[in-house]
Amino acid sequence: MTEFHTLLLNLLQKFQTALNVLTMYDESTANKDTSAKDPTHESAFNKNVCKVHLYGFGLLRISRGRTFQLHLENIESFLVDPLAFSGEGR
Repeated sequence: MTEFHTLLLNLLQKFQTALNVLTMYDESTANKDTSAKDPTHESAFNKNVCKVHLYGFGLLRISRGRTFQLHLENIESFLVDPLAFSGEGR
């Protein structure tokens, strides 16, 4: 399961990075006049959207598989319950 865990972490990291790049692109262009399109910015934006779709689809496919369920069962004892630290508990 080590290889599966590494694959999952890599996909999550790449997905997060692609989302962060899109967010930065959005924040940097939010206050600018975008009526004159810059092909290099548009191309970079489209590539990052493609990356988000690709990594997101990979995560979606993995999350629906039996291997993912088995992996979660195997690492369950190492996972932390965030509600246990917020005072809400279960």
